[in-house]
Amino acid sequence: MNTLSGRLFARVSVYVQSALIGVCFWRDVQRMIGDWRPAWAPPVWFAGLHERLLGDPDTYFHSLANRALLAVLAAAVLMVARISRVTAATASC
Repeated sequence: MNTLSGRLFARVSVYVQSALIGVCFWRDVQRMIGDWRPAWAPPVWFAGLHERLLGDPDTYFHSLANRALLAVLAAAVLMVARISRVTAATASC
C-alpha cells in the first residue's frame, strides 16, 4: 500500500479495511455459530444481570451478569477519570 499514490491509496484503503473487518467479523461469527446465545452483545449482558437478580440459577446468566457489572464498573471509572481530568484542566486556567 505504501507504493500507491495518495489518490489511489485513498480509494483502495477503504476497500482493504472493509475486507479486513469483514474477515474478522466472519471469523468471529463462524466461531460462535455453534452457540446460539450472543454473549458478545452488551444488551444481553444486562439481560443476564436481570435474570441473576431474579434468582435464575443458570451459570450462563451469571457469567453475563459478571460482564454487565464489569462494564458498569469500567464506565464509572472512565467517567470519574474524565471528570477529574476536566476539572483539573479548568482549575488551572
